[in-house]
Amino acid sequence: MFDTGQETLREETSTLSSESDRPVRFKLVKSETLALTREFVRQFRRLERSPTERELNKSRLKNLRQKFLAGQIIPFCWATAEYNGVTLGVNGQHSSWVLDDLGDDEFEQVAKVAVVHLDHYKVEGGHGLPFLFRQFDDRRSSRSSADVAGAYQCSHDELRDLMRPLAKNAVDGVAWWRRNIEGTGAPDGDNVYDLFGESGLFEFIKWGNHLLTETKAGELKSPAVAAAMYATFIANKAAAQTFWHDVASGGADDKSAPATMLSRWLIEQKEPKRNRYFRMKPGNFYQACIHAWNAYREEKALMSIKSDTKKGMFIKVIG
Repeated sequence: MFDTGQETLREETSTLSSESDRPVRFKLVKSETLALTREFVRQFRRLERSPTERELNKSRLKNLRQKFLAGQIIPFCWATAEYNGVTLGVNGQHSSWVLDDLGDDEFEQVAKVAVVHLDHYKVEGGHGLPFLFRQFDDRRSSRSSADVAGAYQCSHDELRDLMRPLAKNAVDGVAWWRRNIEGTGAPDGDNVYDLFGESGLFEFIKWGNHLLTETKAGELKSPAVAAAMYATFIANKAAAQTFWHDVASGGADDKSAPATMLSRWLIEQKEPKRNRYFRMKPGNFYQACIHAWNAYREEKALMSIKSDTKKGMFIKVIG
């Protein structure tokens, strides 16, 4: 067994067993919580690695380093396994590499707030090692972007009762608009859901949620369309509420009315044959929406919807 050489903060042993018709592939022998020290990290990093370990990934190493130095740290969950008489490292490769490569001051910064949960397993032959590997960060249990968005949303009382997918779509739309139209940028990856913390967006998020819950208009559920909804909402809130309700409801009796034309165009893009032979890009959806909106504000009838972006995007949104 891997000797950590330090006092255990907490230790548990396992008495796990399996059903008689399922052979034991691995067994938890010992769990302990340990202080994070430079010596321990180096000892763990230099263990022979299980052949099932993932290859070192530079982008993953870079991401972990950034998170550690930003103080985004929870206890490290590392694991070893006894296999054919040899102790192998089976989980914690990337984090131990990053920690070992930190400078002394950086390491001390992390060590002040972190501990290591170390599990030791005994693994049988055959596919015992890959079977154990599958238990770490199980793909079906991983947190999706929708889960992360929901966590940010529900940390705000005003947004907690809204439909999560619709609230996420609204925030994705705001981020798309800021990146591609306003040009001010938006946070990357899951950090984009920090936008749920902007109270100035609450009214838009709640309005979009109510509209799509009421009308069930699936054709409006995309970041680019949500971006257009946001652009019109901040240009003229009252007019936007009327226009998008008409779009979501299928438009007016007048077939050339901008809301009617846009509604039909958006629905057409969802048809299976349309998707098979020609798929619009997000910019085309935004362009189509703003074209219809501007015509609506100018009280013009439309014969067709313009979605081509070759000559540039419609930056001007009539208020």
